[in-house]
Amino acid sequence: MIDLERIRNEMSEDADCKQALTLVFIENQTLEQVYEPETAFVRGTAFPDLDKPLCVGGMNRDR
Repeated sequence: MIDLERIRNEMSEDADCKQALTLVFIENQTLEQVYEPETAFVRGTAFPDLDKPLCVGGMNRDR
């Protein structure tokens, strides 16, 4: 088992500041529907809400 308290103590001893390096926010999500396994495999996700198109280059150039 990982001893997180020991790791935190070691990190704070080595660092000059004790500020968090990252902050995480995860919005609550509800499971409404999932793809059939075959469709999920092809689409790369089981969740239609996460099935978004890949926009190479960042912004849509047509706009």
